[in-house]
Amino acid sequence: LWHIIGGQLGGCDSKERLLWIAENVSILKQLLKHTQTQLVSCDVRELSDILGGLTQCGLRNLPQCAPLCEQLFDEVAEHGKERVKRCTPHNLASLAIAFAKAEIHSQSFFRAVADAAKSHVRDFSCQSLANLSWAL
Repeated sequence: LWHIIGGQLGGCDSKERLLWIAENVSILKQLLKHTQTQLVSCDVRELSDILGGLTQCGLRNLPQCAPLCEQLFDEVAEHGKERVKRCTPHNLASLAIAFAKAEIHSQSFFRAVADAAKSHVRDFSCQSLANLSWAL
C-alpha cells in the first residue's frame, strides 16, 4: 500500500502532495502504526516497497509523521540485519536505496547489507549494483 501511495504522490507537485497529506494525516498516522505491527510478517521485498513508498511520500519530513517513520525505519534496521542475508540482489539494492533516499544512517544495517552483497556480487544486475553502490 505504501508503494502505491508513494507512487501516486510522487507524481504530484509538492504543493498538491502537502495538501493531500494534510487532509489525510490522521489516516496516514494510523496506517504507519498498523504497518509497524505487521513488519515481522513482511518479506524483504515488501519491506523495501514499504520503505520506498514512505520515502516517496515525504512523510519522514513532516513533523506530524516523522517520529512514526523514524520508529519504522529503526525497527526495519534492527530486525532486517538478519533478513538481508537471504535477500536477492535486487531486493538488497532496493532496501538499501530506500534507506539512503530517506537519509537513514544506520551503520550496522548498511554493514549487514554490504556483507550480504559480497557473497552475491556476481549475481547483481548492472542497475542493482549501481543502486547498491549509490546507497552505500
